Amino acid sequence: MIKIKPLTEKGRVKEMRRAHHSKLLDKKTNAITLDVIDPKRSHDAVELIRKRVLPKLKSKKVTVIEVGPGMDGISPYLFAHMLEREGKSYNVVTADIQKKVLDSIKGLDEAYFLSGMPRTRFMATFKTAVKYNPKTDGLKVPRRWKSRIHFVKVDALRGMPRVQADIVNAVRYLYTLPRYSQHLGFQHLVDMVKPGGFLHTDYIPLPKGSIVPWAHVSSAETIERNLDYEAFGLKLVHVSQGHVIFQKVE
Repeated sequence: MIKIKPLTEKGRVKEMRRAHHSKLLDKKTNAITLDVIDPKRSHDAVELIRKRVLPKLKSKKVTVIEVGPGMDGISPYLFAHMLEREGKSYNVVTADIQKKVLDSIKGLDEAYFLSGMPRTRFMATFKTAVKYNPKTDGLKVPRRWKSRIHFVKVDALRGMPRVQADIVNAVRYLYTLPRYSQHLGFQHLVDMVKPGGFLHTDYIPLPKGSIVPWAHVSSAETIERNLDYEAFGLKLVHVSQGHVIFQKVE
């Protein structure tokens, strides 16, 4: 049975050349970002990481890379709030290809309305950490969070931030990539995880020849059948509907 395995250096160069020179490059890069990700999914992902990943982390200072956060802009702030409550020193790197998305997230406290999530529920999530300004319909984010959340404009097909993180969160990232970039995209995610760190995603790439290029995670069987994660230096930590967490072997 064919399974997805790590790219060799030659294979990596080949995939990146295909991404660079494809006539579909513009469509590819525009497809990387989702305009909106369901805020509830962002909340569920961060809560799962709090329960399943934080107790296993050895480092006192936690670095998170949030890949393709979407224009709802909630994930980086959810991570800041959660890590602060857990008494962790932290940095959150928010990576996206579109400047407008990063600007939207950075301008959260200026004029912001969270579609798909009632404001009362949003405020309940953050307790007293975030203040609501009725005059601007905006949210006031603590300055201490802003000093620890960093924004990086990056093309995922050409490479990701040259930093390794304790936690890499990539909700729907692979789903937005074109068929021939799934393998390369997953390889880049793995590269960003430091030894002992964790990768959370909701899709995995499928071998060439499959009807669709990715699979939504539903069971360990789906992963075992299609992805040779051990060859990537990963071990499976958690699987549930729409969530998979790998740990990078030290």
